[in-house]
Amino acid sequence: MPQVPPAVARRPASLLDRSVVANRKIALSRRIGQAAATLLLAAAPSIGASLTIAPGEVWPDNRGQHIQAHGGGILRYRDTYYWFGEERAQGLDRSKRYVSCYSSPDLVNWTFRNDVLKLSDPENFGPSWILERPKVFYNSRTGKFVMYMHIDGPLPGETGGSYKLARVGVATSDTPDGDYTYLRSFRPLGHESRDIGQFVDDDGTPYLIFEDRPYGFRIATLSSDYLSVDREVCLIPLHLEGGAVVHYQGLYYAIGSALTGWSPNPNKYATAPSLAGPWSEFRDIAPPETKTYGAQSTMMLKVVGDQATTVIFMGDIWKPRTQWDSRYLWMPLEIGGGKLWLPEPRPWTLDVKSGRAVIAAAPAEPDRAPVERLLMNRRVLWLGDSITQDGKYISFVEYYLDKRFPAENFDFVGIGLSSETVSGLSEKSHPFPRPCLSERLARALDSVKPATVIACYGMNDGIYHPQSPERLRAFQDGIERLSAAVQSAKAQFILLTPPPFDPLPVRTPLPAGAPDFGYQTPFADYDSVLDEYSRWERTLPANQVRLVVDLHTALNQYLVRQRVAQPKFSFGADGIHPSAAGHLLMAQTILRSFGIEVGGNDVDAELVRIQADPLFALVRERREKRSAGWLAFVGYTREKTVKLDSVADTEKAAAEALSKIDALRR
Repeated sequence: MPQVPPAVARRPASLLDRSVVANRKIALSRRIGQAAATLLLAAAPSIGASLTIAPGEVWPDNRGQHIQAHGGGILRYRDTYYWFGEERAQGLDRSKRYVSCYSSPDLVNWTFRNDVLKLSDPENFGPSWILERPKVFYNSRTGKFVMYMHIDGPLPGETGGSYKLARVGVATSDTPDGDYTYLRSFRPLGHESRDIGQFVDDDGTPYLIFEDRPYGFRIATLSSDYLSVDREVCLIPLHLEGGAVVHYQGLYYAIGSALTGWSPNPNKYATAPSLAGPWSEFRDIAPPETKTYGAQSTMMLKVVGDQATTVIFMGDIWKPRTQWDSRYLWMPLEIGGGKLWLPEPRPWTLDVKSGRAVIAAAPAEPDRAPVERLLMNRRVLWLGDSITQDGKYISFVEYYLDKRFPAENFDFVGIGLSSETVSGLSEKSHPFPRPCLSERLARALDSVKPATVIACYGMNDGIYHPQSPERLRAFQDGIERLSAAVQSAKAQFILLTPPPFDPLPVRTPLPAGAPDFGYQTPFADYDSVLDEYSRWERTLPANQVRLVVDLHTALNQYLVRQRVAQPKFSFGADGIHPSAAGHLLMAQTILRSFGIEVGGNDVDAELVRIQADPLFALVRERREKRSAGWLAFVGYTREKTVKLDSVADTEKAAAEALSKIDALRR
């Protein structure tokens, strides 16, 4: 096998194969529908039926050869898309660096046009000089196609250090796929520049995105002839590379990758009302344990059709030891309302005329019957805050199970308590000290004697403040104490991540610098705190929790999809307590985590159907009465102390209600 020439020595090589396959089996494999959105200009005419993209697979061109356009970018010119990238095929002239060009009418079927740049060392950089991440802009005023590229190598007089020059190079051509003429290299506005990205705003303004290693992530406008950088728009002071930006529904979204060389990492995104900022905190675009499914961002491509707009995440799956076999991860993003999410990679179809993208259904999951046995014919204790005390989601879970398994018994005792936390924290503005689960947990386990405990905490635990290490640790300690207590009671433990906080309906959300926060005046980005809680919960080992159900991600993704058509959609009036539809989505997510497929994509229609079913009315009434009785019997202290001496009357009424339920379901 030929050795990799110096021309493709990108970074100090890791032995990690950045294959997407190794990261596909994750806890979030069950998505609830898919929302789409993607980047660039306008849609080209369709050439027929929708066509399929298979992320992570070999992508053949018209010659049957794997496309060589790594670290690349897309330009739409007239009715054709042009894909430029690093040519890393085997057998290249080791003294040259190559940029390839492919064309397509549909972003799926690509024709090799030319190696548009075949460049020998243009400025005596030395034999180990580097050319990466080519991006091409079209200047309609000059009629020129202008290519930017990352140029690097050792400093003059040095023999070591491949990433010291930190420049951009510029080349031009009269046609998109013609031979480009190299002009010069420079440091944009005097700053170091390593990984670069391109962005063309909706008004046609071109921007260069570049990584300035000492300072961060810079975005700057190009000059009128596009041959130099004119003005810095912003500096995001984080060390990110693989920069990409898209403008979607009035917000700017930026994606970047951490500095881990060839090794994949959790790519992150932030949003801003303008490119100048202010930019939000950066959040994961995918479950962090997947490390972006082995990919690194290179561009977001917006396809505007006559029916929809799709934003495509374009990423590279690097294979440092066999770079010619590096793959591509293209997926339609779930984006909107300040949220962005990269779905689990699966084949998907794209119709550029309509702008619609459709992701293939997830493969069938293995039998989850052993997990179902955590709920059947055993007592299940549900713990939580006011969302669990409301308990609609518990009623929906029981209703679905009664319909699916009419011969089985489901013995649910829900004793959620409004205002409760596991962290033991309470904000100053709260009218009374928040109750902590630790005060009643031992009594609950001893009285209810559950075989399974399901708990949902987090919403109150950060007390609606920005994140702090102390508050995060208090939440983690509380969950770990709960896990230990459940194990001591010889019960199985199932953990639900908290539903999202939604600032949209909140009247007075506060910025991070406000003097104080509370449930009535929450931190505007409090959902980022719940994001961190959820990420941590998903990492808990099997010896602490039997199953983690990620409600947080499922409900957030539903919000994203709904806001594509309804920008003001929200689950509830206060941004904290989910509506009935939110509770239904929680229940569906829980059951899907057990391998029980329920409902459909139309949550509102499903809610109407269930609420019209007499069985649901009986299930809800029984659950509400039983919860109230058991909550008081276990006892709690909130504004005052409540303790009921007996639960016998509650259980008698529950048995009578169960007889009516059995008559309907059987």
